[in-house]
Amino acid sequence: MTQDAMTSAEFLTFQAAGRPKDPQRVIAGTNARAGGEDFERALDQAHAAYLATGTASMDRLPVPTSPMPVSWLRDGKMKGISRMLARKQGFDFYGSMGARPLGGRLIGRAVAMESKATRDFKPSLGIGDKGPLRSHQVQALAEKYGQFGTMVALVWRNGSERGVMLGPDLVDAWQRVRLGVVKSVSWKGFRPYPVHAIDAGGPIEDWLSPVIAHAGEQETSDE
Repeated sequence: MTQDAMTSAEFLTFQAAGRPKDPQRVIAGTNARAGGEDFERALDQAHAAYLATGTASMDRLPVPTSPMPVSWLRDGKMKGISRMLARKQGFDFYGSMGARPLGGRLIGRAVAMESKATRDFKPSLGIGDKGPLRSHQVQALAEKYGQFGTMVALVWRNGSERGVMLGPDLVDAWQRVRLGVVKSVSWKGFRPYPVHAIDAGGPIEDWLSPVIAHAGEQETSDE
């Protein structure tokens, strides 16, 4: 099996080949993925409630891909089907605010959010090439906030706790990461958010509450 005659699945296997994987790390990775997928489903429910109430419209961003080179495919006719990662995605969700919050003063304002979930409570969230938080994700959120005024949030379900890191702290975190001062973000930098009902649909992960409150604080300080 060579790189100029393999299916996309075989190529991914070829890339991953090497030292045998530690079973404990495999189990931990599987659990982390399952927890993350469960949290993203809960966030989808929250976003449906936001849309229904006119709070915000949030969409899950797709992973950017490009066609896999024909030379990597066994069947050249598959070139429009087999795809590979084109670039890293900066965050999970992107959208805009609706007319409901703060009397409509935020309507149309852009919102970007990255979500993380850990099964057990941790005092900090590690930043690195293998996660759980990647440096390019911190950078993307920090730059959206600092350069364009986007409402941004790093949302973390940390065991049974829930919190949001807002724009100013993300800008500070990115500066520290870029300078090599830190390799994690502390739980102390997250504001708690509630799990409650905002419509007839039942309780949701209301991560936007502290984001909206922060926007209101900014408006007050600018007056």
